[in-house]
Amino acid sequence: MLSQLFSHSKSNINQGWEMTKFKLKVENFDIILNILFPVFYLFGVVLFNLDFSFSWIKNLSELFLYLTAFAFFTAIYFSYKFQAKFNYSRFLIFALITYFSTLVIEMIGTKTGMIFGEYTYGQVLSLQLFNTPLIIGLNWFILIVSGSEIARSFTNSVVFLKQKKNSLQLFLATTISAILITFFDYIMEPIAVYLDYWNWGFSDIYQVPPQNYLAWFIIAFVFSLVYLSLQIEIKSTFVKNIFWLQLLFFALLRVFMV
Repeated sequence: MLSQLFSHSKSNINQGWEMTKFKLKVENFDIILNILFPVFYLFGVVLFNLDFSFSWIKNLSELFLYLTAFAFFTAIYFSYKFQAKFNYSRFLIFALITYFSTLVIEMIGTKTGMIFGEYTYGQVLSLQLFNTPLIIGLNWFILIVSGSEIARSFTNSVVFLKQKKNSLQLFLATTISAILITFFDYIMEPIAVYLDYWNWGFSDIYQVPPQNYLAWFIIAFVFSLVYLSLQIEIKSTFVKNIFWLQLLFFALLRVFMV
């Protein structure tokens, strides 16, 4: 009897130790991403501002965006492995719907000019379908998840909202997420035009149709609302930090380049 109890206790200890080691691996992986990517983006700012490296670093933009997306999904995968209540199938369905929906919206936008205004994509983002870069859907997805997680963290920190997880909290979190994502586009627009990611057809790179920002807000609001309603919470600081990192990256380029 004692031997069975001892064996059972030893098994529980081993399981606990294995879980602790796995938790450390997850946290360490998040830490590594939070260290590496600021370094990458800092080098990007420097190289974009040097004449000898401007051209080739611009041509590497698309590859780096895919690398960012890979790191983003990897961080979520580790989060899923660690969280017992993480509904990965629900998350994957949302990810696929968001990717293809936003990609189709962009295709319609470039074809008709009715959603964002009249614009065309350049050749820097070269992997395209119907004149729309495939990375665009991934970028939308990253912004929506990051913005939603940041907004959720904020509303969860407000005492009276934390105590009442109701429709008011959902509405405020969704609105904050949509505002953040639209502000991100506002900062990014002149740099994206300058780097030939896309073009509005104006000589002034700061000239952007107002309907573009309205469209961004509505799209961000709708998909953020769906994401937050699904109650998929990701325990990864990198997933939130990548939003601020990219925002700072474009802000610095905007200050030093245009």
